[in-house]
Amino acid sequence: MSSFLLTQPIQVAAISFLLVLIFRKAESFTNFDETIEIESNIKFEKEAKQNKNDLINESDDIEKSLNSKRETYLKEKKAKMVLREILCYCIYLGILFIVSYSNKDINSFSYQNNLKKLFRVSTQSNGLDQVVRTSDIYSWIRNSFINGINARDRNYLNDQVSYIIGNPIIRQLRVLKEKCKTLDTLKYCFHDYDFFNQDKNSYGLKWSLNISELKENEKNSYLLDSFSYKNSDKIETYPYFGKYSSYFGGGYVYILKDQSLIKTIEDLKTLEILEWIDSQTRVVFIEFSLFNVNLNLFAYCTIIFELLPTGNILASSRFEPVVLYEAENSTKYLMITFNVIFILFISFFMFKAIRLIIKTKMNYFKKFWNYIDWIIFAFSWALLSIYIYKQFAKEDLFTKIKSKNTNVVKLQSLSYWNDILSILFGTTLLTESESESESKNQKLSENQQCSLSNKKLARRHINDSTYTFPPTNRRISKLKDKKKAFVITDTHFLDEIENYLKDSKTYIQNMKETKGLGDPLMFFKHNRALFPNLTSKALNLFCTAPTSVSAESLFSKAGLKQNDLRNRLNPHNLDKLIFIKTNSL
Repeated sequence: MSSFLLTQPIQVAAISFLLVLIFRKAESFTNFDETIEIESNIKFEKEAKQNKNDLINESDDIEKSLNSKRETYLKEKKAKMVLREILCYCIYLGILFIVSYSNKDINSFSYQNNLKKLFRVSTQSNGLDQVVRTSDIYSWIRNSFINGINARDRNYLNDQVSYIIGNPIIRQLRVLKEKCKTLDTLKYCFHDYDFFNQDKNSYGLKWSLNISELKENEKNSYLLDSFSYKNSDKIETYPYFGKYSSYFGGGYVYILKDQSLIKTIEDLKTLEILEWIDSQTRVVFIEFSLFNVNLNLFAYCTIIFELLPTGNILASSRFEPVVLYEAENSTKYLMITFNVIFILFISFFMFKAIRLIIKTKMNYFKKFWNYIDWIIFAFSWALLSIYIYKQFAKEDLFTKIKSKNTNVVKLQSLSYWNDILSILFGTTLLTESESESESKNQKLSENQQCSLSNKKLARRHINDSTYTFPPTNRRISKLKDKKKAFVITDTHFLDEIENYLKDSKTYIQNMKETKGLGDPLMFFKHNRALFPNLTSKALNLFCTAPTSVSAESLFSKAGLKQNDLRNRLNPHNLDKLIFIKTNSL
């Protein structure tokens, strides 16, 4: 009994204590102050929020710093690229100027003036302006032209430095007789000179067809050759553009042979008596070639008298210096080096143009300045052809000069080719300058528009999320060395490219339609759902420049025309080629 009274309460107490421990609430285990717990929680939340703000601010600072460095890097890279192109262009243009000016001599102008003064071309007395009648032509030849030739040495002019190459000639072109249909009192009429109206017949003395005239004037029979027509091949003459009309080669020629000046003057008087220049004559040429030993200059000289149907006479002259002989010195080899570099430049630019044609095919010819480039190529190769021709023609000329059997040595052909060479050089310089200037302006304008569009789309905050559009072409430029990256054989991917580029709805247009309420993330997800393959590849392409060859290569594989492609690559539709890339994607 005593044990029961002793042990039973202990058992009850133990069981009760055990039950209390099991079923008691968790709050009853501690005896902490609730105020202390609340303050601790508030402090923790403040610290967490502060840390979060610090992280956000630090992230913003890092992002701003990265954007600033990225923009600085892109500007430096773009500046280096532009400077490199400008430097290359300046070198090419400088070489073109040097090659062009090597075709001329700085003493040409003064030499021309000396020849004009020597033959009294522009003087008041016995000048060309004083020639108004047929008899004045003979008088000018006897008094001004013949006196310009050295009386002591027929091989030199009176300036003592101009060597006469070959023999000077006096040549005329005539028109055919035509019966007058207006007045019976006039038997013949003579019209303007043209190809169908020129006279190519051979005559006797005094333009007679009667052989008996020759017997009666046997003492002047040596002048009979001056009344016979000679083809242009025989006397090496070519078409000439006068003040009034254009004239063909050939004609009736009197050669001033190596004889005394007195005999030459007598022959001219005899020709005047025989009416060598009459009403059928339409033009008289005095042609001769010179070589100035001191200046190393050749010159082709032409003095022309045009006899108009009105009775007036138009006199003019041309003294055309030609650089043919190059002295054997270091300058010669330096100019050859510049010519070779010029051809290498043209070959390089032409090779680039051909590669672009292969890539873009017929779309290449839709751009105007591409035609200008090919005109420059054509002119450049024409310059090379003329330069090579001049070298062979020069050797042939020197052979004729050394030959004593050649009476007529003409520089007219070389003079004409030299003029064409100068025209081609000038045209090439003009078109090249305009083409490069337009190309640089267009490229700088497109880069500025691209930069402006990138700045506008550089950062957008929507729903506390930041989406960046990094304006960089770094990855695009790397793809130039990785052409295999654009080798696409998947037809589904090609279809996606074509459909994506045909879609005219861009993010900017979407923002306009929704009045600024459009969500770029939703717009991106929508495009990602429609074009999954394209999006997966385009995530690494942030922004492509309007003239990016890599971008054109990528999207042209979809069969898109270059003109439409360039419109898509225009900065106004730049967002078509911008893909949002964030950490959540």
